[in-house]
Amino acid sequence: MNKPLFTVFVIAYYPPKYLTIVVESIMNQTYDNLEIILVNHAAHTDTVDYINKVRDADHRIKIINYEYNLITASPPESGIIVWNKVLSVSKGKYILHISDDNVLSNNYIEKMVGLFENNKECTTAAGQVVTIDCNGEIETKKIENGVRTSNYRPIYMPGHLLALDRLRKGRSRMFSSPGGGSIFAIKKSALVDAGGYHKGVERGIDFGIVPFGITGFDEDAVFYWRHHSRQLNQELLETGCVGSKENLDLIEDCNIYGKWKVFGDSVANYVVKELVRIEYKNAAWWLVKQLYRFRIKSAFSLFSAVGFKPYFIFIAIPFFMVIQLKKIKNIWIFK
Repeated sequence: MNKPLFTVFVIAYYPPKYLTIVVESIMNQTYDNLEIILVNHAAHTDTVDYINKVRDADHRIKIINYEYNLITASPPESGIIVWNKVLSVSKGKYILHISDDNVLSNNYIEKMVGLFENNKECTTAAGQVVTIDCNGEIETKKIENGVRTSNYRPIYMPGHLLALDRLRKGRSRMFSSPGGGSIFAIKKSALVDAGGYHKGVERGIDFGIVPFGITGFDEDAVFYWRHHSRQLNQELLETGCVGSKENLDLIEDCNIYGKWKVFGDSVANYVVKELVRIEYKNAAWWLVKQLYRFRIKSAFSLFSAVGFKPYFIFIAIPFFMVIQLKKIKNIWIFK
């Protein structure tokens, strides 16, 4: 049986505490025809030493070096430049990104390749997502009272139905993942046809790539998503970089309405309206949090990125009132 080359890449920045775990989980996959790309994103010295060491030990590993970190630079640049650099040099038929603090079950890539190869219409694939803490202990409750609470869906399904489930008011039942679209393995040709990774990474994959093909799922493949305070996305959130502008830009950059019209005008209108509503809601919540913590600079940065919209302000006001009421309640309880 011909085993297609599969590219998996990790962008390294922090000290190698978790990086060593994820790299070992990749190197120890049951599927061995891998191209492993490690990106030195101006990483710590210990991290650079580590990735050079494993590169020397495993011929499948390649390294891309950056002299400075695009995300933390002043002024910051879009980190998606790095993702698309990897895409441009990758050789695999399929490609998967994994953060430097997450972990794959040792059968993960084998299961993803199986999903792709057994259905030629399959353009994206994912496994079960399980949240773990900083010590690797499982946080996610996948089953309660014998009933699966999330991530239950067919092995194959039209991608647009999964994307629509993501827009449900409340929690998605078919696809519950802190990382959203960024955890999908993707057929490289589909990703290239879509113009590569968009700066609104998760939304770009969820609504610009997944909908336009069959998406596969194997619950026996586990993607362990580590939740901890030193995540880069958490640090960015605290500075007001919540990704709302990037996600709003996605609608025009990727012609979301035009692409979704293949499923009907009403569906396309619904998707665009919901994406706008969700982003303004998220931005309003974070704006209020920044103001509440007297982080004026971060709040101004967020407000400037999203722009003055009456809808935005209308959402922010009730959020502010809720926080004030909670504060008053806590004071009363304290007394």
